Order: sequence, then C-alpha cells, then structure tokens
Amino acid sequence: MVKIAGLVFFIAAVVGASRRDSNKTFANLQEIDTAANTLTGISNAWDGKAEGANDVVASANALVSLVEAANYDASEQAVISSEDSAVIVSYFPDTIEPDFLGAFNALVVHKANFDAAGASLDVLYALRDLKSKTDAFGTTLGIVISADHQDDVRAAIYQLDNDFSKIIDAFSE
Repeated sequence: MVKIAGLVFFIAAVVGASRRDSNKTFANLQEIDTAANTLTGISNAWDGKAEGANDVVASANALVSLVEAANYDASEQAVISSEDSAVIVSYFPDTIEPDFLGAFNALVVHKANFDAAGASLDVLYALRDLKSKTDAFGTTLGIVISADHQDDVRAAIYQLDNDFSKIIDAFSE
C-alpha cells in the first residue's frame, strides 16, 4: 500500500511539474512580449536626441536578457504536453512575431536618428545578440515542444528569423 501511495504521489508530482514548466514557459513568453512592446513604445516616443538612444538600447538589451532567461528555464523542463505545446506555439504567430515586428519597425523609423546619435552600432549589436538568443530559445523549444507541434515551432522561429534578417540588414547599411 505504501508503494502504491508513493507511486501515485510521484506521478502527481511529475504531472504537476510538467504543467508548472509549461506555465513558466508561457509566462516567459508573455514577459518577452511585454518587453517587445516596451521597446516599441520607447522607440516610438524617442525624440531623436542622443541621450534617448541609450534608453532604446537598454530596452533592447533587457529583451535580450529575458529571452536568455526563458531559454534557460525551457532547457530545464521536460517535454511539454501536446495541448500546452499548441498554446505556446500559437503565441508566436498570434502575438510574439507581430510585436517583435512592431519593435523592429519602430527601430527602423529612427535609423537616421540612431546614425546621427552614433548609436546605430549599439542597436545593431543588441539586435544580433537578440537574434542569437532567440535562435537558441527556438532550438530549445524545438526540443521541449511535443513532437506533433515541432514543425509549427520551427515555422514560427523561421518567420522571426526572416524579421531579424531584415532589421539586421537595415542597421548593417
């Protein structure tokens, strides 16, 4: 009887940990999305003066840190259930990608101002770092997302890669 109770407790703990892990991954995605929107807001509000460029770069670097932390958290979890994987994967085309694109567009609008402020290179480095961390996070998600949603997560990351390529090219000119 004790062995059965111990087994039931173990199964409940594993199931609970899996749900907690997927909830953490989703919460991390929400934080990343909030940071992307913050970057958009700061970029849109920027008046083009040199001192404001630091706020934009700091916001981009904060986004880098969140993606890096999310990657670490995801790497520590087991494979996510199909149901939870579907929710996580759908968050990319529905929310993350459009909001990243909004942030990228807000940055491109101010490219000439970044050039004038001498901050274009800082933005470029932050974008390259963000792409690198996002690629790593995408690779990790490809491992922990259930098998039936791995093609979907790859497609979502591929779309983000296209967006990154465009903005990195814009700041590389």
